[in-house]
Amino acid sequence: MAGLEWIPMRSIVPLMLALLASPSPNPAAELSSSQGRVFSSVDLGFRFTPPPGLRDLTAALKERERRRTPDGRTHFAMLLWMASGPDDTAQDWVALGVETYPRARDKDRGDDLTASFTTNVSALPGSTTERLVIKLSGQDFAVSRVERKEPLLTKYGVVYTTVRKEQFVTFLFGGNDRNRVEKLAGSMKTLEFAP
Repeated sequence: MAGLEWIPMRSIVPLMLALLASPSPNPAAELSSSQGRVFSSVDLGFRFTPPPGLRDLTAALKERERRRTPDGRTHFAMLLWMASGPDDTAQDWVALGVETYPRARDKDRGDDLTASFTTNVSALPGSTTERLVIKLSGQDFAVSRVERKEPLLTKYGVVYTTVRKEQFVTFLFGGNDRNRVEKLAGSMKTLEFAP
């Protein structure tokens, strides 16, 4: 898997339900259990507050990906995956993810921002409707908005990628309603990088 695809949540409902009963933290990156949950990565030096109402499905999807990778190695690191519920066909379904990719894989594609746009396309496939560069918390981000038409609905996504400590750090926001996805992506305002 080159990036985080639109994961059909129906196929992993039993695994998700088990995770919802007892989430397990990631040692390199952690989501606090308090009401105002903050996700942080000490290694990459950032903090991010996901919006309320999402369920942490990281452990379940990491296990699923580990089983799908034939050589046992991961080609990206999923730090966080959260969704509003198990039915990704529900009109109000949304999800967010945070993942990293080694910077070395795209060194030949030019500067960091150009390569970040390439990473955005592989992280969330679909038709790109907008590309721009913005600055958040002192970091330049390549931002892509995408749409993917499916038989019964259209999926919308916003992808932010920056380079931090020789890693692409990608924040993905997706769902079935453009306005809800944009509101979810607004949580990027909570992102803080350590100096």
